[in-house]
Amino acid sequence: MIFTNTLSRFFRLLAKEDLTAGIFDGVEVDRDTVLRVIIAMAIGIVLASLWSLYDKRYLGSFARKLLDEECTSPESAKTLYELGFDDKLGVRLSLKRGSTYTRWVVCVEREKYEAEMQKKREEFEAAHADEKKPPKFKEIPFSEDLDTMHYYIPEDKAEAARAKFSAKGSNWLGIAIIIAVLTILLGIVIYTLPSIFNFLGGLAS
Repeated sequence: MIFTNTLSRFFRLLAKEDLTAGIFDGVEVDRDTVLRVIIAMAIGIVLASLWSLYDKRYLGSFARKLLDEECTSPESAKTLYELGFDDKLGVRLSLKRGSTYTRWVVCVEREKYEAEMQKKREEFEAAHADEKKPPKFKEIPFSEDLDTMHYYIPEDKAEAARAKFSAKGSNWLGIAIIIAVLTILLGIVIYTLPSIFNFLGGLAS
């Protein structure tokens, strides 16, 4: 009942083009605002589609190369140069930040570093266990060199990674279709928006 009443008030206010009262206390919202929100959403969908294309086809190509080369263990891991990606700036930046590849791609050198640091931390804490105020363990920063580090995707994640970074369905034609459809829908919404508001306002009155 409360939801129905609130929805009814919303439609009545929406039809007036001035939503400065009622459930929108102190907030000025009109048809132009709603239209801007719709356009922003459309732009957001296009940008998200473009990022998905970049993520799948460009960044995903590195993961697919690792799988094609059967780099699924520390022993079979390869460098960027060996994989032909030493000159791919986007891949290098993503590996450095760890955003796209965090769950999938493992660096052998970093893995060894983290294991060594964990062992040293445990030994340090054990050595100072009897002290009331033991000193803090100082971790040595990892020396990152993208040109010499070796990468692989663990065997137990290979199939999931293959599905995640598959290039199927990600192409410029798909993006063009999305933009065309959104443009048509946006045109329809812009053209019919006043009628829709008046109709909904009439239903709520």
